Amino acid sequence: MMKAYCEQEPALVAAVRSGALNSELLGHAGICPVCSEVLLVSEFLRDDSASLDRELSNPHASVIWRKAQARAREKALARATLPIRIARTCAYALAILAAPWIVLEFSRQPSWLPALGFKHLAVIDGNWLAALTGTALVGVTVTFLGIALSSWYILRKE
Repeated sequence: MMKAYCEQEPALVAAVRSGALNSELLGHAGICPVCSEVLLVSEFLRDDSASLDRELSNPHASVIWRKAQARAREKALARATLPIRIARTCAYALAILAAPWIVLEFSRQPSWLPALGFKHLAVIDGNWLAALTGTALVGVTVTFLGIALSSWYILRKE
């Protein structure tokens, strides 16, 4: 039956931890199976803990500060460009949805094309409102509303 405990085991562990392993303890560890296993495991754990200490060392405060500033800048940039990204996404979606309709409508001569713009613009005697069609009035109104809303959004205070 193999011995599970040795009287010199605590001395061997203390010597391995302190780094002052003498030849007497090494000679005993060569003979005793318990102490040889303790020596083997202790050496392995000491090497592993040294590499673990290097990996877990805290970075310098300036590195942490720079990373925090960079993260804050990224968040501010993402927040500032959010309206642009939303408008671009909406424009892409609208373009994708409108493309088939535009292709179908302009493949033949549209009957509503003359009703879009100014009629009789060359012969107007100063009455601009009479020259506008209903469609053109709606377009101008929507344009001015869009300009007003976008100006309000840009100039508002948070």
